Amino acid sequence: MGRIARLILICLLVGGFIYIPCAVAGLGSETRAGRTGLPFSPGEEILYDVRWQQYRAGEASIRVLPFAQVKGAPAHHFEMVLKTNQFLDKFFKVREKIQGFVSEDFLGSVAYEYKAVGKKKKDIRLEFFPQNHTVIYSNFDEIRDPIEIPDHCFDPLSSYFKLRTLELTEGQTLSFPVTDGKKFFSQKGEIIGSEKITLKSGTNDTLVVYDTLVVVPYVTHFSGVFEKSLDPTVRVWISKDEKQIPIRIRIRVVVGSIFFDLRSYSPGAGQSIPVSGGSIPKAQ
Repeated sequence: MGRIARLILICLLVGGFIYIPCAVAGLGSETRAGRTGLPFSPGEEILYDVRWQQYRAGEASIRVLPFAQVKGAPAHHFEMVLKTNQFLDKFFKVREKIQGFVSEDFLGSVAYEYKAVGKKKKDIRLEFFPQNHTVIYSNFDEIRDPIEIPDHCFDPLSSYFKLRTLELTEGQTLSFPVTDGKKFFSQKGEIIGSEKITLKSGTNDTLVVYDTLVVVPYVTHFSGVFEKSLDPTVRVWISKDEKQIPIRIRIRVVVGSIFFDLRSYSPGAGQSIPVSGGSIPKAQ
């Protein structure tokens, strides 16, 4: 069970949720940020339940924090906290905090931090140099040589928010540049249609029906559990409203199906709770 749990966690927290959103964000798509403003603001919080098959594995929370100063300039500040539940803690405890920082004009990442405690400690930092088209990766005392990146390149976490600024329509084939500091690659995905899905949400397990766009990212660049799987697939259901929140993410690999399901949503300052066939319960 320990080996299986480890494989699941690697998929969930390394090869799964963090990189999936970047696979469906389209650089060539029209962005809404310059016309109607960003669909999120400081104070927003989104909570996901993480499941393996029918079993709960943990949770992921994503927040929009107040603007931060990076190299003397204001930057959008995002945070994700990932943790396993008490059952999986017995086999492979995960407590991770990830932060992404994006330029004020939302044209690309300017910094990234990824800290993990437990058996696999990490203190990863990415320092972006847009003027030189480079990024430098460090992890504790390990500092790598700079690698070249294209314009408008985003870190894995900030890609989640970049996705939400785009005009998404059925039939689109999308691509997006992303870097983890070790390499740069262009992920691709396709919006294959619309679908209504029903999830349990809120503290009382209220059933909520969501109108969504269904996105299928291409996983050819993914490693780890994806390489061990015969025919791995990923699907992302994104709310068909002005917030464009990923409602569900499903990953099918050799160890089974892994789900990230929206549990609750709390809007940021000046925002209303979006409606996509039903109201998303507020975070408690």
